[in-house]
This record gives sequence, C-alpha cells and structure tokens, in this order.
Amino acid sequence: MANKKEEINISNKIVLRNVRGKVNVIKIEPCKDPKTGNYPDCVKKINSSGDMILSEKELSDPLRPYFIRED
Repeated sequence: MANKKEEINISNKIVLRNVRGKVNVIKIEPCKDPKTGNYPDCVKKINSSGDMILSEKELSDPLRPYFIRED
C-alpha cells in the first residue's frame, strides 16, 4: 500500500493509456464549450508566425503556467 505522500503525488497525475500498447505520439486537442461556443481560458490564439498571443500578466502568472495553442 502506498504511503500518504505517494497518494498525493499520484492524484496530481493524468494517466493516458492505450489498448494497443505503447504510443509514440500523443495529441491533445482543445474543444469548445457547447453552451458558449468558446475555448477555455487556457487555450490561446496564435499569430501568423505560430506563436501564442499572451499578455504580460499571463506570462508572469505562477498559478497558470501552461497554455494550449488553438491550432
């Protein structure tokens, strides 16, 4: 049985499994909210060169360090 520290670490992980065995590429695509038709706040638009458009506040915010590209 896992000790309490290990249980806390395990609860913060997302485990992706595949019935066909090991997968070399995992692709995560954002989806729109069916009620509003908008992406969640973590999905950011990209400019013509493929870079995410982030504000200075988003770049320095320690509570939300991860964003997903809209494409």
